[in-house]
This record gives sequence, C-alpha cells and structure tokens, in this order.
Amino acid sequence: MLVVLFIARAAFAQDTGAPANPGHIELAEWPGEYCADIIGGTVEDGEILQAHTCSSVPSGDITPDQEFTTDTPNVGNIYITQADFCVAASRLAAGSHLVVADCASRDRRQMWSSSADGQIHPASDSSLCWAVEAKPPSAPGGHKRTLSLQECSDVNSRYTVWLIPGGSVGS
Repeated sequence: MLVVLFIARAAFAQDTGAPANPGHIELAEWPGEYCADIIGGTVEDGEILQAHTCSSVPSGDITPDQEFTTDTPNVGNIYITQADFCVAASRLAAGSHLVVADCASRDRRQMWSSSADGQIHPASDSSLCWAVEAKPPSAPGGHKRTLSLQECSDVNSRYTVWLIPGGSVGS
C-alpha cells in the first residue's frame, strides 16, 4: 500500500497544477463562426492557419485542426492539442502567416501573450496581433478568411479580439 501511495504522489508531483484548457480560439465578434483552423484539415509541420467555421465531430469533440491549449508545453505557447505541435509566426512581422511548428521553448515566434481584451500578440511585440482579413470570403458559402499577424492599430478590433481557451495566453 505504501508503494502505491508513493507512486501516486510521484505521478501527481509532475503535474504542473495548471488546468487543462483545450478548446477553440474563436473570433469574439462572431463566436462559432470563425475559429483558428489549420488549412487542409490535417495537422502537419509547416501547415498554415486560417479563420474558418468552428467545427466539432459527431461526438461533440473539437476537430483536431481546431483544438488548441494555451500555455502548454510552456507558458506563452499555443499548443495544437491533438497533434503535439505549436503555433508559430512564420516571421515576427506584419503580414506573416501563422503556421504549425515543432514546439521549441526558446523560439520567439512561438511565444504569445494576450491582452485583457483578448488580442493575441507575439510576446516580444504587442504592436502586432492575430488578425482575420476584413473583407468577406470570396468563395460562395465559404467561411474561410486569411489569418495573419498585423499591426493592431491598422485593423478594426472586431477582427483581432479572440475568445481564448483558459481565458488568456502567456500570463
């Protein structure tokens, strides 16, 4: 019995105590309509993110290309929960794509922070933020829009404020 208790304590001690918070990253202006989504539906290194209709599988679980966990594996990371990758900026500059990348604890392109209003910024530059293109999608019936880093001051906040799993990232 003592051995079982010791093993259980050791396993528990490795837990960071942070609650698991997987979920959609949804545009606050249109909840359920625009979520961060990996183009193509597969989750592979180098894939680009877009804003797309929020979706779940019949069981109610979030689809793997739209499920994110904040502050995992490190504070500031946005983790693609079911695929063991992180979200990175292709470059830390306006107009850059958001991409799937192997998680790297020292890669500044993977370190994010959020403001109190729900904007997501590179941790090293709060003037940039995740932004959905303002013009409507051109495809009929499509709810796909470009998602990129933009100068926050250049984009209406309706395209830059997110509902974030766990309420924030990088705190």
